[in-house]
Amino acid sequence: MNYEEKIEDFVAGTLSEKESGELMELAKVDREIAYKIELEKTLKKGIENSGRSALKKYLMEIDSAQTPIIRSSKTWRPALVAASAIVIASLSVYLTMYGASQASLFKDFYEPYTSYAPITKRGMAKDLSSFELAQKAYEQGVYDKALHLFNSVAKSDERDFYLAHSYLALKEYQKAALILGELKAKEAVPQSTITWYLALAQIKLGEIEKAKENLKYLRQRSNPYQEKADEILNRL
Repeated sequence: MNYEEKIEDFVAGTLSEKESGELMELAKVDREIAYKIELEKTLKKGIENSGRSALKKYLMEIDSAQTPIIRSSKTWRPALVAASAIVIASLSVYLTMYGASQASLFKDFYEPYTSYAPITKRGMAKDLSSFELAQKAYEQGVYDKALHLFNSVAKSDERDFYLAHSYLALKEYQKAALILGELKAKEAVPQSTITWYLALAQIKLGEIEKAKENLKYLRQRSNPYQEKADEILNRL
């Protein structure tokens, strides 16, 4: 294990007691190690795991360009304070850009689901007339009405599929992701469509690692979303 990994494990609290002691002893005589520990602690406080690696690299590049590591015992702490100020300012800028990037991905790829395909013959909605009215409202873009109507229909995979899409169109991403996740887990069909919209909802929610897993699933199989999944993965 190299020192970068040890520092990450130390700050995360997963490094052994023996190795933690050795690292702290080394930090007393090696200002660069001490500096990196402080930097890691600062990063840990405000960074989501999904953007952590990219942000750390970005901040290290800024630091190496603007704040050289100073090993003098008299000047090291002021240098660390200055570096921390750069980190905090950069963190704010990065998180703003990162959030904008996620919003852009969702905007670029999200389109309301329009083609009707039965999810499964199991658990078919009993009241077809009510289901059809809800479906019609959805296809007309009257999503709040569709949501109300779908909620009044007996539970089924078909109903839940459209319910999730109604929530998605109404920007209630957490509710949409929850339902789509349940449908994916029970292997409802069309599985590729469920997985695609689940990944988009997860991107919007900032759950990037989960979204990546679903996009990789789509990229590895022949389906209508294969190329789009690959494109998003290349942008994440």
